[in-house]
Parts: sequence; structure tokens; C-alpha cells
Amino acid sequence: MKKIPFKFLNEKLIPAAAQRVAGIIMPSFRVGTTIMLFDSRGFIYLQKHRFWKDQMWGLPGGFLQRNETPLSGAKREVFEETNLLPQQLKLLDVIQSSSSTVNIVFTGNVTDTEFRIQKFEVIEGGFFDPDNLPEPLLKWQKEAIGLFISGGNLNSES
Repeated sequence: MKKIPFKFLNEKLIPAAAQRVAGIIMPSFRVGTTIMLFDSRGFIYLQKHRFWKDQMWGLPGGFLQRNETPLSGAKREVFEETNLLPQQLKLLDVIQSSSSTVNIVFTGNVTDTEFRIQKFEVIEGGFFDPDNLPEPLLKWQKEAIGLFISGGNLNSES
């Protein structure tokens, strides 16, 4: 009977088995990006999304593609959905928006506010006064916008 070298078990089999077990017991999340996009008046861009429950209003964004950085994904999603080119993007927070989704939230500005919605996903869009946001608005995004506008800390845990 031939012995299996311990080195093989240690370097190949055990790490592979550990990765499989970790994949089963560890939580996994979809990663999305969301942008609070402001114009020169301080108005925020919101859109009514065709595929969201009750076609609610919300911020532009979407899921990252394989090997895409969050910043590149955020810019891509905004451009795809609005034809706007966001500038001065800054990381604001990382929020678990559902049991299976983590959103990386950025803020940014636009100088050209002439948007063109992508009609497959977006029903309508516009820039709104932060004190007069349309309803219904996704709850976690409404809270995040309110905290950002008031200067509060988005990432505080109660």
C-alpha cells in the first residue's frame, strides 16, 4: 500500500477542503454601488426604478461586475442609467442594505445636469431639493440621505 505524502495533504487537499467548508458556512453578499449625486444647487438626483418593489424612488447604482472596482462600477452605473458623468466621487459609507447585499455608497457632483434615462431600468429621474424628496423612497437610502445632509454619521451603530 502506497503512502500519501503528508506534504500533499497539507498543501493541496486541506486548503481546498477548508475553502469548500468556508463557502458553505460563511455568509456571502452581493456588492453594489450607490451614489448620492448633487448638482450645483445642492439638489440630489433620484430615479424611479422599474425593477424595484413598488417602483420606488432611489439613488442610481447597481451591482459590481467581476473584477470591477467599486469606483469604476459606480461611475459605470451612473452613466448607464443617466448618461451623467459624476465628478469628485468620495467614499461615504458601506451599508448592508439587505440580508444578502452590501452597498458601497459614494457622493459626487455633476456640472452638466442634462440626463438621459436608460428606459429599460429607469422610469423617470430628476434632481430634487433634499427637503422635498419624492415618495416612496427606499428606506435605507432615505435614512442615508437624511444623515448625510444633516452632517450625521452614517456608520454609527445603535
